[in-house]
Amino acid sequence: MSGKSYRISVIVPVYNKEAWLRECVDSILAQTYRNMEIILVDDASTDGSGRICDSYGKKERVRVIHQENGGLCCGDEGGGRRLLYVCGQRRLCGARYVKRHGGTPDGRKGRDCVL
Repeated sequence: MSGKSYRISVIVPVYNKEAWLRECVDSILAQTYRNMEIILVDDASTDGSGRICDSYGKKERVRVIHQENGGLCCGDEGGGRRLLYVCGQRRLCGARYVKRHGGTPDGRKGRDCVL
């Protein structure tokens, strides 16, 4: 991934989410809002989640971090001015979710959010 500065960092904590991870990441990549990076944080998964993360890590705007049982605290890894956390079992509904809501569920500006 390039050294580009992004407005929003979408952080996806991953621990044994192999069954859902592709759908989750694909829903983020399908967003029409482009000024965002996606950070997949693999927390020592024991299933195929780490390999899935690595395959997405080859894409533009996607960064992968492999860590050993670090838990969900990875917010300082995001380079964007705003952070959006998405559970690896979830997907963003609609291709304009981030643009429409500005990264927050209620549409208010300047707040980080967890989904």
